[in-house]
Amino acid sequence: MECDGINELDHAIHMEDTSSDVQKKDDEILIKILQFGRELHTLKQQLN
Repeated sequence: MECDGINELDHAIHMEDTSSDVQKKDDEILIKILQFGRELHTLKQQLN
């Protein structure tokens, strides 16, 4: 029975790690989108 409890705890910890990794990836994607938007805006201004 103790083994099951430990496995559940490990699984819960792993799930938290996974969600924080996903959050980091989301943040990286948002930063890339913002950078792309700025570059696009700069190019647009140069064309006008």
